[in-house]
Amino acid sequence: MQGRLLGPFFNNKTPQNFQSQGIYLSNGDQDNYLKIALTANNGTGGLEVVYENAGTPVTTTFPIPGGIPSSTLDFFFAVNPTTGAVQPKYAINGGATTNLGNPIQVSGALLSALQTGKAYAVGVIATSRGPRPSQQPGIFSMLPPIRKQPIG
Repeated sequence: MQGRLLGPFFNNKTPQNFQSQGIYLSNGDQDNYLKIALTANNGTGGLEVVYENAGTPVTTTFPIPGGIPSSTLDFFFAVNPTTGAVQPKYAINGGATTNLGNPIQVSGALLSALQTGKAYAVGVIATSRGPRPSQQPGIFSMLPPIRKQPIG
C-alpha cells in the first residue's frame, strides 16, 4: 500500500497541537489499525508509526533527516498477510525508500482482516490534539492498494 502527500505541509505554517497527516490500514474500526504519518508540534517534525490493537496504541516517532520535506512524502506499508508482518516505509521528495524501524507484527482483529481475505480499510488520516489548530489542509495525490509479493 502506498500514499503520497504533497507539500507544502501543514499549510506552510508551524504545526501545533500534534498535527499529523498520513495513511492508515485498519480492520474497519477505530481500535485496530496501523498508521504512518508526518507529525509535528510547534515545529519539531517527525514520522510517527502507531499500531493500535484492541484500543491500546503503541506509538514510535522517528526523526526526519533534513526536517520536514519540501515537495512530496510517500508512505508505504509492505504487508505479509501470511505472517502478519507489516513494514512501514517512506520516501522523501521522490528519493530512496527507507524502512521505519523493524516490521510490526500485527495481531487480533487487524491480523484476522489481513489473513481472511475480508475487506479491510485503507485511507488517509489527518489529526491534532487539544484546541483546534488553524486549518490543516492535507493534499494527497494517490492511495492505490498494491498487491505484491510478501516481504521476506
